[in-house]
Amino acid sequence: MKNLLSSMRWAVILGLVALHLAGCGEGAVVTEESAQPKQAATAVAKESVQTGPEKVLARVNGTPITEGEVNQAIRRMWPGAGETLEQADQRKVLESLVASRALAQAAEKKLSADTIALVDAKVKAYREELLTMEYVQHFAPPRSVTPEMARQYYQEHPEKFGAGTPRGFEMIVNQGRMTMEQRDGLHQALQGSAKSGDWRQWATELNKEGYPVSYQQGRLPGQIVEKRLVALMAGLKDGETSTVTSIDGNLYLVRMREREAMPPSLMKEIEKKVEKTLVLLEFDKSLKKAREEVMKRAETIYE
Repeated sequence: MKNLLSSMRWAVILGLVALHLAGCGEGAVVTEESAQPKQAATAVAKESVQTGPEKVLARVNGTPITEGEVNQAIRRMWPGAGETLEQADQRKVLESLVASRALAQAAEKKLSADTIALVDAKVKAYREELLTMEYVQHFAPPRSVTPEMARQYYQEHPEKFGAGTPRGFEMIVNQGRMTMEQRDGLHQALQGSAKSGDWRQWATELNKEGYPVSYQQGRLPGQIVEKRLVALMAGLKDGETSTVTSIDGNLYLVRMREREAMPPSLMKEIEKKVEKTLVLLEFDKSLKKAREEVMKRAETIYE
């Protein structure tokens, strides 16, 4: 559910934290006169809302960084860490936020007005996404996914987890450069494909005869195949062999196999994937419901 902006934003913070944790450079933290460095390092990720003014742990060019901001960063980067995070590491998080704040201030001074406006537009969009997610969680919370729900979804939608009847294929293709004489000879040899049942053995024999070829096989969809080959395969029936085809100077001969039913992956191997899929589906349902309810009350004018 995270968008690119979120990923990039936290990649920057994570990168800064990683540098600090590795001891690469010392962040310049200007602590409050009333707070000693050891006190600043005791910030922990607590979920409770603090009453009264938040404790300021550092200032960067006069702008404060609070204990709440440090706690929030810890929760985002190390979910569930809380008090188990070493105080020294908590200090590094603070230092990373200081460095991030300094970079942001420098960016505001040096970047063009158009660039700043673009950043502000992205922040606005990201804020709306966060507010939307919070609204859904508070006023239209999705159902909690249980193991029973996951198993039922897995049984009802096996095609989403590997089941199906993919098209198998096998092919022989030349490898490396060939002389014109080799190419003509290979082209002629490949035209006799109808007489050969075992293509793997046939490829071995062709190599012994001096034709540098390889035998390849796979399934569609799922296999990464050159687009022009996919188009070639699409025109073949199950069990049918193509004509000798040249693509980018290489000779290809393709044979489609009969379709085989493939079972889904074992539930015990993909249980987490199934649960995650169902969690996203439940959230989408709640989001759709919330949108419909809100739009009934919203005054909308399209211009």
